[in-house]
Amino acid sequence: MKIQIPAAAVCVLIGVASAAAAAEVVSARVDRVEDRYHVDFVVMIDGTVDRLRDLVTDYANLDELSPTVVSSRLISGRRGQGARVEVKLRPCVMVVLCKTITKVSDAHVEPDTGRVRFIMVPGLGDFSEGHETITMIRAADGDTRQVRFSYAAELYPDFYIPPIVGPWLIRRAIIKDLEATSRRVERLMQREVHQ
Repeated sequence: MKIQIPAAAVCVLIGVASAAAAAEVVSARVDRVEDRYHVDFVVMIDGTVDRLRDLVTDYANLDELSPTVVSSRLISGRRGQGARVEVKLRPCVMVVLCKTITKVSDAHVEPDTGRVRFIMVPGLGDFSEGHETITMIRAADGDTRQVRFSYAAELYPDFYIPPIVGPWLIRRAIIKDLEATSRRVERLMQREVHQ
C-alpha cells in the first residue's frame, strides 16, 4: 500500500497521455526488510532534464504528475534548497486496499545536476523516517529527447501494512502508476513545447 508513494514522490514525479508517448518502465524493484522498504525504479521519458526537473520541483502541483498524489504544497522555503514539502497520497493495491498517506519532506535540489533529494521529517507525516533520491540524466546513447528518470528510496512507514500486501503486489502497483505518471509527464512537457 505504501509504496506507490514513490511514483508520487516521484514520486512525485512522472506521468497518462497520447498514444505516441514513448515512456518506458526500464526496471522496478521493491524489497522489504522488517519495517523498512527499499524502492528503486528507472523510467525513460521523452523530454529534457531541465523541464523534468521543473515539473518535479513544482511542489504545489505534483498532483498533475501522478494519479496517486491527492494534493501537494510547499510548507516553507522555495523550490531550491530549504524547501519543506507536504504530499498527500492515496495509493491502492488490488483496487480495494487504499490508504491516504501524508509525507512531509525537506527537498534539496543539487545545483547543475539532475538530482533532487527528499529527507522525510519524522513526526510530521506517516513515515518515521526515510529518504528519496530522484536522478534525471540524458539518455546514455546521447539522445537529447530522452531522459533517464531514476528513483531510489528507503522508507519506514509509520502505519500498518497488511501481510497480504507483499513487495510483489506493491511492485505491480508501482509499475501501473509509473506508466500512467510517465505519460502524464510527457504530455505536460509536450504541452509546453507547443505553446
